[in-house]
Order: sequence, then C-alpha cells, then structure tokens
Amino acid sequence: MSELTPHARHNRDYWTTQAPDYAAQARRHWAEAEPHWGIWEVPEADVGMLPAVDGLDVVELGCGTAYWSAWLARRGARPVGVDITEAQLATARELQAEHALAFPLIRASAEAVPLPDAGFDLAFSEYGASLWCEPARWIGEAARLLRPGGRLVFLTNAPLLMLCTAPDGARATERLARDQFGMYRFEWPDEDGIEFHLPHGEMIRVLGEAGFAVEALHELRRPEDAPPTRYDFVTPEWSSRWPCEEIWRARKAQCGSQASGSATSSRTCSGSSSAATSASVTCSSTERSEARTATQTSRSGSERPWKSSVSGRAPLTPASGPSIARMTSASVISAAGRASR
Repeated sequence: MSELTPHARHNRDYWTTQAPDYAAQARRHWAEAEPHWGIWEVPEADVGMLPAVDGLDVVELGCGTAYWSAWLARRGARPVGVDITEAQLATARELQAEHALAFPLIRASAEAVPLPDAGFDLAFSEYGASLWCEPARWIGEAARLLRPGGRLVFLTNAPLLMLCTAPDGARATERLARDQFGMYRFEWPDEDGIEFHLPHGEMIRVLGEAGFAVEALHELRRPEDAPPTRYDFVTPEWSSRWPCEEIWRARKAQCGSQASGSATSSRTCSGSSSAATSASVTCSSTERSEARTATQTSRSGSERPWKSSVSGRAPLTPASGPSIARMTSASVISAAGRASR
C-alpha cells in the first residue's frame, strides 16, 4: 500500500478500533435483499439513483464491510471493494464466506487506489471515501478509475446538517451553528475520526475540475416508517423536515465523442498512463472546461478552501443564528429529501 496522508492514517487507526461495533450491522445488511441508503435506510427503489448495474464493473471506494458491493454483485455487477482498514475487510471476508459471494477486496486508500486507469463503469461510495477522504483526492481517483461515460454515485451528509451542528458535536438544531464559507475539515471532541464536507457550490466545482458533469442530487428525507437508528447526531424529527444526507450522481465526460452542438469539434482523451497515486483526469483541458461549463459551477470563497479548517471557526450565537425554519434555499440540481455522520 502506498504511503498514506496523515488524515488517512488517522482514520485507518480510528476505524480499526470502531470495526467490532459495526460487525452486527454488517451482518444484517449482508442478509438483506434490497439496497437502501444512509442512517434511515431509504430504499433505493424509492430513490432511483443507481443505473442498471448488471454487467457493470464497479469499484466501491471506502467499502467498509462491503455490504453495498454485495448488494450490487447480486444484481449482476462485478464489484471490487477498496478500504483502508484491515479490520473492516476482515469482517467483509467472513461475510463473503457465509454468503458464498466472492469479489475482490483491496486494502488501500481511496485517495491512491492501486488499480489501472479506466477499468470501471461505476464508482460508488456510501459514507466511505465520500466522508473520510479529501474531496479533490478521492474524486480525482474516481475519475481516473472510470471509463469515459462512467458514473460516480456517492452519499454523504448534507451541508445543512453540518451548518446546524455545533463544533462540540451536539445534535443538530434549527439554528445555524457555524460558517458555510471555508467549511472543509471536521473533527469532533467525542470522536477521533477526521471528516470532510463541502458546500454544494464547492462540490460542483471539484466534480467539474475532475471531468464530471452532475446528473442528479437527491436530498434525502426520513421516511415515516424508517427503522430506528444507532446514530444520535440528528433526531428523527429534524430529518423529517430537513435533509441530513444527500446522494450525488455525476458522469465522466465521453472522451472521443463529438462535443455537444458541434459537428466538427471532437473531444479526445490524452491517453494518460499516470500511476495509481495520481489524481489527474485522462481527458484534455478543453474537455475539462466543457465539463465545468456543463455543471454551471458557481465559485465563492477562497481559491483552495481545503487548505483551511472549520474546526477553529467561531459558531454563531443563538441570538444571531437564523432559524432554518425561516430559511429558504434554491435547489442545486434536484431534491428528494434526507441526512448522516
């Protein structure tokens, strides 16, 4: 395994200690027939974010115990699970044996995957790389691993949840508790893990610069019949009113095809043979520019916001923080409602 970034080493050690607590949940998920999303287990059948996966090569980045890879394999996909924590992969291997369902599991960081370029049709993450890795690094790796036209689908916490969660890690409230500008790296006093969260505008920019065009954004709403959750950072009532989780779907540019609206301008790939640690995109700079235009990225704040941490920012006081019950927001792509950490 290539040398890890400091936060990757930190998160590997954190999840080594956490893995035993997630084994029972993994066993339950492996035994379930239908895929579902996030802490409120919203059925994929109700969300519809995944393409038909039969016959697709899929890489799950930060697979943990690999229950999503198992669900996809049963639907005809050829998954490869990638995770940094051996203890999580050990649970996954046990469940593979119990369910007689084999697919490759690779111990590696999703920021530097030891697999060749352009080998997959779908890159996927549910609270894996999408939460625990630096956005530009892991999304760049997803772009490298995908074939032209391949899709990236991932779930993470909604920015609104993070804005309403104070730095002390208390449950989310109806009031803003931190600044949006500059939000990037999150650490909590009661947990040892390091998380990464971006506002929507910054996420669209990162995706565009990696060569992706956003197809959909679903903000998940807790279903009325949702089962109880083990997580206490957000209440059922909050999650029924505002999204605590969201799912993104983006598509890598179709290299070699003609540019939209032009009969003569063709887009070509550079044929990059970069090493697995590279986060470069294998399309031309012209194509990356087109992808950025297609996503209509709106930039604000610093040129490279990931260089600053939100952990030291002063929260808004209850008196100055507006109630989100009175807030209005414009949907970035599309909404279907939901949230997690």
